[in-house]
Amino acid sequence: MKTFEGTKKPIRPWRLLLVLLIFLGCGCATLECFKAGFLLGRSKESQEFLARLDKAVINTGVKDASTFPVPDFPYLRTNRFLACVAEKIKDDPQKEQVIEWMRQLNLNARKKEIQNLPHEAVVALGFVKDGNPDRDGLIKQMEFCSDKLYTSEKSQPGLYEAFVSRLTIPDEYSVMRRIIGFYPGFLIPVIRGTDQIHKKFKSTYQIEFDDLPILGKLVRFGPASGPPLNKQEIRLLLERSKRNSLGVPWLTEEVTQKVASFFAPVIIQDIVADYDKFGEVFWKGDALAINSEKPAIYYYLTQALVKDAPVLQINYVIWFPKRNGKNSPWIERGNVDGLTFRVSIDSQGEPFMVDIMNNCGCYHLFIPKRESVVQVRAKKFSLDPFVPQWLPSLGPGERFGIRTMSGWHQVVRVLAVSPIPGEPGYTLLPYDTLESLSEKNGQWASMFDHKGVGKGATRPKEEFIFFPMGIPSVGAMRQRGHHAILLVGRAYFDAPDLFEKNFVFK
Repeated sequence: MKTFEGTKKPIRPWRLLLVLLIFLGCGCATLECFKAGFLLGRSKESQEFLARLDKAVINTGVKDASTFPVPDFPYLRTNRFLACVAEKIKDDPQKEQVIEWMRQLNLNARKKEIQNLPHEAVVALGFVKDGNPDRDGLIKQMEFCSDKLYTSEKSQPGLYEAFVSRLTIPDEYSVMRRIIGFYPGFLIPVIRGTDQIHKKFKSTYQIEFDDLPILGKLVRFGPASGPPLNKQEIRLLLERSKRNSLGVPWLTEEVTQKVASFFAPVIIQDIVADYDKFGEVFWKGDALAINSEKPAIYYYLTQALVKDAPVLQINYVIWFPKRNGKNSPWIERGNVDGLTFRVSIDSQGEPFMVDIMNNCGCYHLFIPKRESVVQVRAKKFSLDPFVPQWLPSLGPGERFGIRTMSGWHQVVRVLAVSPIPGEPGYTLLPYDTLESLSEKNGQWASMFDHKGVGKGATRPKEEFIFFPMGIPSVGAMRQRGHHAILLVGRAYFDAPDLFEKNFVFK
């Protein structure tokens, strides 16, 4: 295995002189000065190695888009929550914690990218073992180089300010598209159309549960049996997860699985045809497919801010083979469909908000706990937040039940349900699984492309019609971190201030 370990080389005199001239030239007062100083002191070998790895990842189209690189800092990646928090904190231990979490995001993303690299790309990077691509060796070298760069820079004055100045989150909205498509001219028609859909959904939510229309057969799916935990144990796990300088609930993989299992919903699905049967995602040749013989839901965690306090969110992602059927809009029909059901937990480990969206980011709705909300914030130049019902209270042993319609796969009710012995079960799987799926030829590939769009899961008709609204690939299934949830205005599903912008909390 090729390595670059060795003794640290002394900084040459000409480099010291150059750094001094740069600092003198800019008065040592700007962030660019800080950046110039520590860039010159970097390990050249480690920086070049990560640059070559990045080039291979980009050239082969396996960039993981679930998090976002920090320019000039190849050992860091961020998300909307950490980018928001990073700009607010001043305390040194908190700064160190933010950097550490960004380092973890970077390592996790790079591991998936290395796993998804074609065999020949791994070999071209010089990592071969027993005649086969040595991905484990490549991962170890990546970890070594990332750690070496950070270790050499973490004590540099101004490091934190320099990297914060470089934090950028790609915009899912295109200003150019809105200009070309004459966005202002489409605002009123889109607002009116969305309002009509909201009214239609609202009327459905007002129907008694037992009277909701059934096109096929209602089938319940509950989570497979997990560790027997109670509310007190969950509360203790969540409390321990906040024992960091930021007080942010940051869970280990083991605890994440336990918490996801505890809050996992029961799916009550109206099944007319195979397109209503959710399951595991897999590669069938070059196309994505859903194995309905293995019902599964994918989970991941996010964090948000409510009254400036961090809260934990558990996201449950469901995938169907396609959107189809007579009650689904024709422009939205296509391969692979899905929805996300998110449970937000308060400081006592109790759900205070559920929000739901299609996996394209469309049809987002809120279901808040009535006792947690003072008011819904009215919008002056857009639609008010869509709140079709209040969050039901859960009794002992109860779970949230999600009643989902056939074909269009919209949620038409959230209710409290008790387990039914012998009901079909589904498996809970980490969302990371979707970002590196095994193929028959021994390769691995994400179900999403480098822009965070589902492969073969686009909606060309919908994109053409809604081009003026400025969202590239609108209607396509999307990866976490890439869900624009408004056609009018701007909003993101993972925005840490999403709840604060739409509600006044007690």
